[in-house]
Amino acid sequence: MTAEELKSQIKSLEDQLKSLSLELRESQSYQKIPQNITETKNYKHFLDEAEGAFLKKEYLEAFLIQSCIIEGVLKKYASTKLSSIVSQSVTLKNKFKSFEFARIIDELLISRKIKKDLYENLDTYRRKRNEVIHDLLEYKDKKELDEELKKAYELGRHMKGSIVDDISEEIKEGLTASELDAQIEVLLVQLNNLQQQLISLEEGGKNKLR
Repeated sequence: MTAEELKSQIKSLEDQLKSLSLELRESQSYQKIPQNITETKNYKHFLDEAEGAFLKKEYLEAFLIQSCIIEGVLKKYASTKLSSIVSQSVTLKNKFKSFEFARIIDELLISRKIKKDLYENLDTYRRKRNEVIHDLLEYKDKKELDEELKKAYELGRHMKGSIVDDISEEIKEGLTASELDAQIEVLLVQLNNLQQQLISLEEGGKNKLR
């Protein structure tokens, strides 16, 4: 094997190491989010509050609490999924904190962190929420308003499966931190062997010149 071939292989291994190291950091970051986010204390508390209001036919309160839950979960998820990108710039990091619902789901789709179906479900819910909230004062008939709020809330219930549960499952996907560590260790050994071969080859070439 020539020195150029060795250098090419070393470069390839170094690129793989960078990729795996980034994936490992993201994997460790994911651990900050519970494996099943629906089991967290705050999630359960506010979900109960929303369900309680809905059962009492307090549809506006129920819907507002529910939309806050979904947006809160989405923002937490996005901050984890996009951390490797956002952390590259202090300016972007500060801007990210004020990203709106629409911007967040756009960024998640563009960066391939969510699938098209989930993106479209999220956008449908977002538009329904905006439609109800923005037109709140336009409703002259309370029964009509309650019916719209009820429909919106029920759409949000469906979102629990397609947003919260899918998000929790997506966090679990991919290699575990220990598996990534093992792969990195193997690559480091291979890289070290190739570097030793390159050193020996280059020293051999120098000796011949003497």
